[in-house]
Amino acid sequence: MRRPTSLPPVIDKVSGLRQRQRADGSWRVWWEPTAAQRAAGSKPVELNADNPGAAARQAQTLTRKAEAARKGEAKAAPVAAFSVSACIQDYLQSLRFEKLRDSTKASYRVDLRAIEAKWGPQSIVLFDAPVIDTWYEALYREKGPFRAIALVRMFSIVFRHAEKRGWRPKGSNPCRDLDVERPKARSRVGTWAELDACLMAARRLGLRSMRLALLLAIFTGQRQTDLRLAAPNDFQPVELPILGTDQTRRVWVWRLIRSKRGNEGTIPLHPEVVPALRVARLIARGDRLIWDEATGQPYSKRLWFDRWEAIRALAAKSEPSVADLQWRDLRRTFGHLSRRGGASKSDVADVLGNTAATNAALAEVYMAAQLETTARAVGAITRPVKSERKKA
Repeated sequence: MRRPTSLPPVIDKVSGLRQRQRADGSWRVWWEPTAAQRAAGSKPVELNADNPGAAARQAQTLTRKAEAARKGEAKAAPVAAFSVSACIQDYLQSLRFEKLRDSTKASYRVDLRAIEAKWGPQSIVLFDAPVIDTWYEALYREKGPFRAIALVRMFSIVFRHAEKRGWRPKGSNPCRDLDVERPKARSRVGTWAELDACLMAARRLGLRSMRLALLLAIFTGQRQTDLRLAAPNDFQPVELPILGTDQTRRVWVWRLIRSKRGNEGTIPLHPEVVPALRVARLIARGDRLIWDEATGQPYSKRLWFDRWEAIRALAAKSEPSVADLQWRDLRRTFGHLSRRGGASKSDVADVLGNTAATNAALAEVYMAAQLETTARAVGAITRPVKSERKKA
């Protein structure tokens, strides 16, 4: 019999846990039921050799459930019936997943692939709070608090799906009540010096569309996906009633259905955006207002951030603090500048889409007040005088 060349992963003796070294030096770890337990419906289960502690706990859980089944206290058939991979695949084909937004689906798939790579062969019923807590701590140390909590939340969705399918007992979600650290929310906002440096860099690089995207992000606070999908006809001049008078004023508005919440919005545009918008509408490509000048194609998410990194790198040469400014900070920057200019929280929320949706088609007729609130938030953004800008 070949002698092992290294110590087995699990040092402690655990009932039902088996270990065997393969020819390549790696170890196979699994749980093996007794003959009586097999007769009661239990089946062998592969365990994770890379996590000996979790493997030992899972083996103990399997033995306990198998013994209960053998004594007629519970059925053992579901113990190894559905793997994590099977649950994930079923969730991906479920109506719940189908109804999600495309951007959310893409994000979920990334997290689900990471979970499947780690736990795919494991039975969904084996997980308990100690196993998930140990995994969370490992993720925290290796990938940081944001990634750790994101994967735990995604796994929680998989467990809820398994409960609804009857593959786990109701109320047994091991991610629930987990003591996880809530990372401090990012609070970075851009200064006028940084924003102007980015706008100038986009001009120097010949990225006319990205400059317009920057202006729209700064003065409307809309998400990158909504900017990429904006069509020329989404922007039109309208006569906006001036509340309390019989007069009107001509403004450009952006009508959109927001990609994340699916709610409609009608946003009056700041005067600084209009000149760049007029030019963009004249040279638009098909149904995309913003497109890449170098390739002549609409922006993908990857290309968008490649161009943003180029703009940021050039801007950082004249304004070094730009180096850590992220695109998502521009949405927060809009809210900061608008509030600083005197807009109320509710007015800013109307622009950002954090309040109830309005019917864009009827906005001018029935929702003039709503348009006025968004106009107040957009119009509140003003550039500081030169002396104040130097201080900033």
